Amino acid sequence: MKRMMFLLITVQLWTFSVHGNGLSALLTYCAFNTPDHKPYVETYISILGNTAVFKKNASGKFQAAIEIGMLFTQNGTVKGFKKYILRSQESTDSLYRSSFIDQQRFNLNSGEYELELSILDKNADGAKPIIKKEAIQVPFEKEEVALSDIEFVESYTPSTIETSLTKSGYEVIPYIASVYPQNMGKICFYAEVYETDKLLPIASRFVMVYYVENFDTKEKLSDFGGFLKCAPKQVNIALSEINIAKLPSGPYNLVVEIYGPDNKMLTSKKRFFQRVNPIKMSPIALEKLDDDKLQSSFAGRFHNFDTLSDLLLSVRPICSDVEFDVIETDIQTKEIKTLQRRLLTFWLDQNPKDPQASFEAYSEQVIAVQHSFGTRLERGYNTDRGRIYLKYGQPSSRQIADKEPSSYPYEIWNYYRLKDGQTNRKFIFYNSDLVTNNYHLIHSDAVGEIHDDNWNMKLNRRNTPTNDFDQTQAPDHFGGNSVDDFDHPK
Repeated sequence: MKRMMFLLITVQLWTFSVHGNGLSALLTYCAFNTPDHKPYVETYISILGNTAVFKKNASGKFQAAIEIGMLFTQNGTVKGFKKYILRSQESTDSLYRSSFIDQQRFNLNSGEYELELSILDKNADGAKPIIKKEAIQVPFEKEEVALSDIEFVESYTPSTIETSLTKSGYEVIPYIASVYPQNMGKICFYAEVYETDKLLPIASRFVMVYYVENFDTKEKLSDFGGFLKCAPKQVNIALSEINIAKLPSGPYNLVVEIYGPDNKMLTSKKRFFQRVNPIKMSPIALEKLDDDKLQSSFAGRFHNFDTLSDLLLSVRPICSDVEFDVIETDIQTKEIKTLQRRLLTFWLDQNPKDPQASFEAYSEQVIAVQHSFGTRLERGYNTDRGRIYLKYGQPSSRQIADKEPSSYPYEIWNYYRLKDGQTNRKFIFYNSDLVTNNYHLIHSDAVGEIHDDNWNMKLNRRNTPTNDFDQTQAPDHFGGNSVDDFDHPK
């Protein structure tokens, strides 16, 4: 009798951004398998149209042309490579520059790889290729019930024509971003399950459960999910949707779990996403916001306008722009009860079970940030170092360089893993006035943060003036270690 092997696999995929020379792109990937066990990786890339250069082509229409190179290596050996020109749709309007996407497939055996992405805007005069490297996994082994990676889907339609976008009889348009804004009321995804026909009784049924969980607490949100009962096949698919119209702002995981006939979990996968939704008075918040309960809560302890304003303004690093707009509007009213209600509501949204615990834990971090990074003119949470600390937590390593002869004083922070799952991300701050304690963020490789290819020139402009705006690195000078420190943080 064939031994049945089940493995719990939890993998989280991240969409990463590429910036340079004015061009911006998003890239993500998903690993899939085939019935005859020939794994492959799909890559999805989106070029942000308003960052590309559109020029007239041979037909007299405006079009962007992006040269893309993808190189997969394993232990230094090339396992997959493609280089091609990705062109946008043609347009007769020089101002119409819509984004455009591309999907490719690479046959790769199970294992770990390094993906090197190269992007070059062919229409941009003097542009240089943008290079980005990421480690990826292809996690399929024989004789295991396994899940593909979870692909976020923008739309899907039945299709009888086989294209690079076709899966299981559907044309599936990928959703490449990991952020779901307010105007997107649902999250749609595609996933495949393998080997159930070989490892489960043919007459049995297994269950595919999918749901949203809080990224930080790992709490399952029972109102956002569903399940599918499936008969064993070579490949079972899930092409499902979850209504997230009432899902508040915050970081989440989409979780897919497979349960066998005996109700034991066989395997699972997760994928991170960020929800941006305005603050709403949820039922739990409304219940607690009558005057008596408000005054007996932690928010009711504060009756001073300046104190309440400071407490609310300090959450800027951990809330969305929409949420902060609501907070600023409430502060403008100068009404104590309004500010108390907003303070309580905000922390109820963060932790409905114990908002006071979350408030007090965060307040301790704000005090620490004020002590370390605050200045006579700026509250600690408003400084760049304070914002990054409060948003991502304490860095895994922190290098301080304040005595290099040709550079401004600077710090390099390295995070092994950010709260949203990005790995090995770095931030470099510098102090250009040489007087205050206010260091400004000059460059980071984290998604959504300042990215400046000329950071090294700006850092060393103290004693190395230049008028060459294309020069990205300052000349070597005695005692200068910023590039090596950034590339190889200690």
